Amino acid sequence: MSSTSSAADVFDHVLPQVRSQNPEQLPQEGPPTEEDFEAIDSVFVSLYETQPQVAFLLAMGALERLDDVSDDLGWKLRMRAEFLTDLGMASSALGQPRRAIEYYEQSLEICKETQNR
Repeated sequence: MSSTSSAADVFDHVLPQVRSQNPEQLPQEGPPTEEDFEAIDSVFVSLYETQPQVAFLLAMGALERLDDVSDDLGWKLRMRAEFLTDLGMASSALGQPRRAIEYYEQSLEICKETQNR
């Protein structure tokens, strides 16, 4: 992974690896599914303290790819809130508390709108 990788590139690089490690639970091809995004979120959790920049790019890439998915709006909003929270966690780990708060506030707003507190 080059230092100039875009967020979407990071997501696109990690997704096939996650799928190959979970062949029974995840589709092995096609556009990302709800289950794929949940698995990516688990990868984020394993990375954000030790590799916060990679974790940040992964969460940002997940948000970008989430926009590409045409599926049930409910799970997309839930995952959007989750990845915004992830961005807040990564920003905090990167020493950027103001940016972290902005992401947390965006996530909270979605949770309030969807009653997902």
